[in-house]
Amino acid sequence: MNFGILHKKLVYFMAFYENYLKLCEKAGKTPSAAALEMGLSKPTVNRWKKGGGATDATALKVASYFGVTVEELTGEEQKEKPNTLDGIELEKLSPARRALLEALDGMDDENIMKIVRIAQAVKKELPE
Repeated sequence: MNFGILHKKLVYFMAFYENYLKLCEKAGKTPSAAALEMGLSKPTVNRWKKGGGATDATALKVASYFGVTVEELTGEEQKEKPNTLDGIELEKLSPARRALLEALDGMDDENIMKIVRIAQAVKKELPE
């Protein structure tokens, strides 16, 4: 293995552990307690601390536990993607419309329709 690849792996593993510590602190948990809640062992955390790596499956488990992407957890660069929601370019919307769309993201249709009816009622009350 050449030095460049070795260096890249070391940076990856160190970023993983450092980000893991930050996420644990933010969640108010010790690294060992968080690992145990995820079904991982204390020796696993010690291995990460010493520069050992995590499998892709473990990285995904840890990322999911903390609600972040694997890229955020590992410090890898994310490929830039357009900021869109269902194909709508959010940057072209007013801040209020963008906030409304972002608030609707992830809601089921029934709840979205409740909000639509509220918006329609408010619209009827507006002066023309």
